[in-house]
Amino acid sequence: MSLALIGKEASYEFRWRRWALLRDVVAHHLEGDVGGSRFPRLAGLGDCMVQGGSRLPAAELGAELAEIRKELAGRGIDQLVMGPGTAQVLYLGATIRGLPRPLTAAEATRVAPTTGVGDLAEYFGSLLDGLEEVCRNPCDDGTLEAIDV
Repeated sequence: MSLALIGKEASYEFRWRRWALLRDVVAHHLEGDVGGSRFPRLAGLGDCMVQGGSRLPAAELGAELAEIRKELAGRGIDQLVMGPGTAQVLYLGATIRGLPRPLTAAEATRVAPTTGVGDLAEYFGSLLDGLEEVCRNPCDDGTLEAIDV
């Protein structure tokens, strides 16, 4: 599964699970397990999966992404977590409750390889770079379209 963020002269397609892991890390480490409380635009990217598409204000999302990158810098890769909602999608049929948990060694290899990565800002760096580039190139009304592709 992939998501795409589309602006006027830029677009970026990315794997759903990479965004979901970023959302889980942000919710757990930066929002006190209240996803979307500080970074509602990042959380709102997922709305396109339920609604078939959504529009987000580019400037607000861009500001959130810059702050997220800053706050993830220096946080060790051992702080990478997976939330129960993400785990339920990855492990169809499983009933998973509770708070986000660290990835197992197998998950770190298969789902989210971390080899050679120094911190969480670096781990999510290419995703953040792509999203920020689209935020700098919004549609004429200042918004971006998020779609499930």
